[in-house]
Amino acid sequence: MSFNKKRVTGLALLTIVIAGLLIGFVSAQTSGAGAFQPIADIFVNIFNVIVQALKPVLELLLGEVPSGADNSMFIKQVLIAIVVFAVVYAVSKNIPIFSDSTHTWVRVVVALAFAVGGARFMSKALINNAFIPTEALGMALFAIIPFIAWFFLVKDFSSGFLRRTSWVLFSVAIFAVWSFAVNKGDDLGAAGSLSRVIYPLTAIIALIMAIADSTIQSAFAKIKAENMATAGHSKHYIKLSKELEDVDGLTIRTPADKVVALARYSQIIADAGRVDTKEFKELKARTELAWRQLNNRRLP
Repeated sequence: MSFNKKRVTGLALLTIVIAGLLIGFVSAQTSGAGAFQPIADIFVNIFNVIVQALKPVLELLLGEVPSGADNSMFIKQVLIAIVVFAVVYAVSKNIPIFSDSTHTWVRVVVALAFAVGGARFMSKALINNAFIPTEALGMALFAIIPFIAWFFLVKDFSSGFLRRTSWVLFSVAIFAVWSFAVNKGDDLGAAGSLSRVIYPLTAIIALIMAIADSTIQSAFAKIKAENMATAGHSKHYIKLSKELEDVDGLTIRTPADKVVALARYSQIIADAGRVDTKEFKELKARTELAWRQLNNRRLP
């Protein structure tokens, strides 16, 4: 059985990244995990066993290795090292001095050096700041994905009243859940100030969708009509192109043959001129050129 090395390597890196993210999430949720506390403890214990087994190597590469459950900073260092290594290794393939397949070990060493340097010698503050966009992206996606799912669920409702009501309910639900979390004092994350904007903004946009339902439906109807017209134009263009090809392939021996061919060219020119698009204009120009060449041609 043969394996694609690139796919295997990519899958391995992706697995490590996902595992790191999941472990970080689990370790952050070990307090108050309720019924899932035993499962969380199992993951954290397995992670700690692996870290302690590799502690000498990890300390050499990444510096201090935590011995308790508070390992979020260490996980961030590991993720940074993985990303830097993957990017540098991929980019180095395009550098002439490293592009030769015999220099693979050189690319590995260079990428490893950048990865270790980037992960070990970055300050904790800089590492935390580097992950703020990731947290912001996560919050934005968790707000946008339900919005998009609701949009595709609601947009095909035939009743305008039902669409508007659905958007109002979605807005109320988002705002209610967010308000409850804030009033209860729940931690909204390291980028909490951003989360205080995203979720109310999502609720407001949902209300706008309800208010502007007629305008949105009109826009969809216009796009649908344009797509249908484009599909019709495509069929018409193919038909005229085939007609031009057929006329170009005719054998002209007599004046009668010439008259018939010129008439067919003229019909193609007239049909193509009725559609004001770049493709049809080019087709019309090609046909006019063919018409002039045939019209100036002298028969034996």
